[in-house]
Amino acid sequence: MKESAFQIVLRTYEPQVKRHTHPFVQTIVPLRGAMEIEIDGRGSRLTPSSVAVLPPGATHDFESTYDGQFLIFELSGSALIDAWLTPDLCSVRQITPTAWRYMQFLASEAALKESQMLASLNVLATVRELLIDAKKSLHSMAPPHPHLEAASRRLTEQACLPLNMADLARDAGLSISRFHRLYRSVYGQSPKQAQLDVRLKCAMELLLASRLSVSAIAYELGYENVSSFTNLFKRRFGMTPARFRALKK
Repeated sequence: MKESAFQIVLRTYEPQVKRHTHPFVQTIVPLRGAMEIEIDGRGSRLTPSSVAVLPPGATHDFESTYDGQFLIFELSGSALIDAWLTPDLCSVRQITPTAWRYMQFLASEAALKESQMLASLNVLATVRELLIDAKKSLHSMAPPHPHLEAASRRLTEQACLPLNMADLARDAGLSISRFHRLYRSVYGQSPKQAQLDVRLKCAMELLLASRLSVSAIAYELGYENVSSFTNLFKRRFGMTPARFRALKK
């Protein structure tokens, strides 16, 4: 790979044990089949519901099933590597349904040999955010706190409503400051961040799967100001909702 480069490729591997070490970051997303992988002595099994992020220099032994197909992201160059390698990313983990749909979309584009369009910092930012979100989803499976379970459920099920955080805190029998501290300690993010996460996940689904206009999606998600929705989406995914939708065409 060239210095400061990012590429996406589709790969298949022979069903035999191999060993690799790369000077770049590699992210492996199984699309079909499975892969047994051992990274610096730690073994895992990758299936189409999981992903592995390997830092530079990580020695890994791996063996694919005979029908395995994998979406591979490779990043080189110190600036990209420093931005990518955070404790939120370097691991093997499950991915969310939204992340899985986006990976399938990227795979379909890569199959059409549109890799130059795909290999952009906007795409990289979106992948990174989705993988970090996959880690956050693990926090949501933590044992429920008696004061927070109902509040978390309302934030998930009623994210598009103008929920008042002070009302949620009062209903949980907590002060607003105590509510925020407990919520962050249990779920790894603030209540407002949790609400925004649900809204933006819904936005991605609607942009990919519906013909609703960006304005209609913004109103559907509870935003009276389309510009506010567009700015939030761009800040999270590195592109406007219109640009995100255009990538699937």
